[in-house]
This record gives sequence, C-alpha cells and structure tokens, in this order.
Amino acid sequence: MRAWKIVSGGLFVVILILIAAMLWQNQQVKKELIRDYILHHSNIEYSLRLFIDEYEKSQDTEQLADDLFIAYGAATVTTRKPVNIHQLTGIPYINNVDFLYEIRDQFDFYLPGAVKAASDDARDGELTEAQYQNLQGYQQLLLEFMELTVDEDFGEKSVSDFEDDFKTFYEKNEVKISELINN
Repeated sequence: MRAWKIVSGGLFVVILILIAAMLWQNQQVKKELIRDYILHHSNIEYSLRLFIDEYEKSQDTEQLADDLFIAYGAATVTTRKPVNIHQLTGIPYINNVDFLYEIRDQFDFYLPGAVKAASDDARDGELTEAQYQNLQGYQQLLLEFMELTVDEDFGEKSVSDFEDDFKTFYEKNEVKISELINN
C-alpha cells in the first residue's frame, strides 16, 4: 500500500510539472504570435511612410499605385495573421489577448480596403486629397502603434504588457480609427 502512495504521489508531481510546462509554453507561443503581429505592422507602416514620402517628392500617381499595391498585399496578410494558430482546446491563441480583437476588427479589417482604393484611384489618376489624407492617417496610426508597442524592452515584454499597450492604443485612438473607417 505504501508503494502505491509513493507512485501516485510521483505521478501527481509529474502531472503538475507537465501542466506548468504547458501553461508556460502557451504563454510563449502567444507572446511570439503577438510579436510577429506587431513586427508585421511595423513593415506596413514603414512601407506606407516610404511610399508617401516618394509620392510627395515625385507626384507620380502611377508609381504610388504600384507601391500601394505592394502595401495592400502586406495589409491583407495582417487580417489573417495569427488567427489560424489554435491552442489544444481549439481556440485561437489571439482570442485570448485583450484588445487585440478590437484592433484587428476596427483597424486591420479596414486598412487593406483603404490602401486598395487609393491604389486603384492613383492608377486611374483620380487619387483624391481625402484618400491621400486617409492614407496618411493610417500611416500615422500605425506609427503610433509601433511607438507604443516597440520599445527597448520589446524582447522582454510579457503578454500582459502587450495587452496593456493594445488597450492604451485602442482607447487613445478609437475616435481616429472610426473617422478613418467612415471617410
């Protein structure tokens, strides 16, 4: 009987260690998905800034259209980014990150459409000042997102640190995002 208790206790300890390891790995995967999501937005912001700067110098709408088509592809990927990676329970990791859904739903979802519309109209030589201002608005919001989330502690941030950054960004820019969507 005593041996049975020792074996049961040992198995219980092993199970606790496995659960702790699984929870730690869950947080690590979530953290890496968030970091990848943020860095992808950094690439889009840099591209838009570069394309806008080039357009301001050259006023070449055809080149802007080609450049924006590239940005459109990158922005489209953002809407699908970490959604397809699921936990063992079947729930996407990203569904458990506070305020990320709001940012994806209110910002990422509309970004590709705005970039594509500006690209199409620029190709036709019909880029309006409102569309151009809209592009600049999206680029500025992306820049604010990057400045808030990417700092000297980027590699050391926890999931809750990123969630705090997402909350701050969303609450600060909810009105701006709505204005961009409705323009």
